[in-house]
Amino acid sequence: MSNDKNTLVDGLFVKKPSEKAPKWAVANISVNVDKLSDWLKANQNDKGYVNINLLDSKEGKLYAKLNEWKPKEKSKAV
Repeated sequence: MSNDKNTLVDGLFVKKPSEKAPKWAVANISVNVDKLSDWLKANQNDKGYVNINLLDSKEGKLYAKLNEWKPKEKSKAV
């Protein structure tokens, strides 16, 4: 798994829908199957999942980023 805190999802492209799209249309997503498949395999966690955040940039463009959050390990009382 990547240690880069800003890992963009390779092979996944997210765009806002056109202004003529209905209000319930949230995003348009395109997938490059080969790139995304390789990226998913390389970034899966120990349970086989990849968590992705869909974000809105300051410029108003949508993008997908790897979510690398992990819960803190509970300390055992001795």
